[in-house]
Amino acid sequence: MKLAVFGATGLTGGLVVARALDDGHEVTALVRDPRRVPLSHPRLTVIGGSPVAPSDVERCVRGADAVIHCLGIGGKGDGKPTSLISDSVLVTLAAMEQHGVPRIVCMSNVGAGGSGSWFANRIVIPLFVRWLRPIIEDKNRMEAGLRESAVEWCSVRRRATSHWMVVPMLRAFDVLSGFLASAERYRGMHIDAHDRVGQSDAVAEVHEEFHAWLDDLLLAVVQPRLDPGTDVALIADTAHIMFEGLLGSTIPRDRPFEEIVRFLIEMLVAAAPRAAQRRKRPARPAQ
Repeated sequence: MKLAVFGATGLTGGLVVARALDDGHEVTALVRDPRRVPLSHPRLTVIGGSPVAPSDVERCVRGADAVIHCLGIGGKGDGKPTSLISDSVLVTLAAMEQHGVPRIVCMSNVGAGGSGSWFANRIVIPLFVRWLRPIIEDKNRMEAGLRESAVEWCSVRRRATSHWMVVPMLRAFDVLSGFLASAERYRGMHIDAHDRVGQSDAVAEVHEEFHAWLDDLLLAVVQPRLDPGTDVALIADTAHIMFEGLLGSTIPRDRPFEEIVRFLIEMLVAAAPRAAQRRKRPARPAQ
């Protein structure tokens, strides 16, 4: 199959190109700077150009069987409104219809179209990852354009857990420490929610979603540094208790949050071999 790929120099786009080549497909990638494409392959064609310039986009999609659009704005962006993704997809759809390319897969985000949990949309994004809001707004415009098009399309709203599986550990650590530092001002609300879990099913559901999200983030930081055979469940439970205490603690701190989080992570990793040994130790015979 001949694939046209947008966003090939990004994290997801690079993985898409590599997987497509491994599976035997032919790939044409449109990128702003071809020098940033690390791969070289007989079935890979790299075109330099703009993802919103009709002539460049047409060169990329012409003759393709399908388009994979995973263009991003580059990290978190600047928090300002953007239309890069939706503009590029609209130009791409026009080129596809002109050249008879029948299908497109686009990278979206959880939160687009009202997707995702109440906790993510009402707590995490507005309070802790505000930079994501203009990106989601642009993805909403992108999906509106897809619905109005005549091609076969699919918009993949990536879940946060799949994201942590591919981002570097350092980036996950930055998100974790930044989140905990931001959450410090909401400590009273967190403690109050914890006390009300048994009184309201809605509070209990949001509280559970929050801790599932935090547990995924903790594992993304710790798990890459653990040896095979380590009891990950024990480490995860211990991390949960430690960071739950950090969130709810009222003790004044004279050290940066990042330094405290890093120290706790180092403690967990150092204790991991003991967890593996404890799991392998045979049970004592009954007396």
